[in-house]
Amino acid sequence: ASEQGRDILIHMPMQPLNNQRIEAGGLKLGMSQEEVGQRVRSARNVVSNAIGLNNHMGSAATIDTDLMTSLMTELASQHLFFLDSRTIGHSIAGKVAEEYGVNALSRHIFLDDSDAYEDVHAQFQKALQHARKHGTAIVIGHPRNNTIAVLQNMLARLPADIQLVGVSSLWRDKKVIPPKPFILLFSDKPAPTSVAPFEDVPMLRGIPK
Repeated sequence: ASEQGRDILIHMPMQPLNNQRIEAGGLKLGMSQEEVGQRVRSARNVVSNAIGLNNHMGSAATIDTDLMTSLMTELASQHLFFLDSRTIGHSIAGKVAEEYGVNALSRHIFLDDSDAYEDVHAQFQKALQHARKHGTAIVIGHPRNNTIAVLQNMLARLPADIQLVGVSSLWRDKKVIPPKPFILLFSDKPAPTSVAPFEDVPMLRGIPK
């Protein structure tokens, strides 16, 4: 990924509201500051060229003040930014990140809640519309067959007002998302194990008319 010039993120498992299993190395409610820090540092040691971290699951974690405070304290010390997958609508992760001086971005659209090709394609079109209307659309997808097929098809014939960029262009020297980019966050590689949590992420930027 680095050789291809891609930005790399730590994809950190975090506790959800349901009973879904959290992979080893994930963040759970009730952890101490030291436990959270140790797990972030352990992931960073595996993915030493990561520039940021985002949450895998985490609907419970990202609404917990204590856990988010511990996480953002560690991210600040590691000079990592945070991308909130927003697996729950009232996430406080961005607010806590700002309080601790951590650059933060937030997902706008999930590309493949449904795995049907037509649904993924519709979500991609929705992302384009969102970008043109608001200037920014951060979209998260998964390495599934139909998702890959849609991306291969659509990325090969992007509209003239859509430009591929890296996620780092959105947060460097900014504590909030800048006004005019469009991003697609996606990895076409199989999901990593909990031993090596990461995502490599090609991006898109759209220039509103």
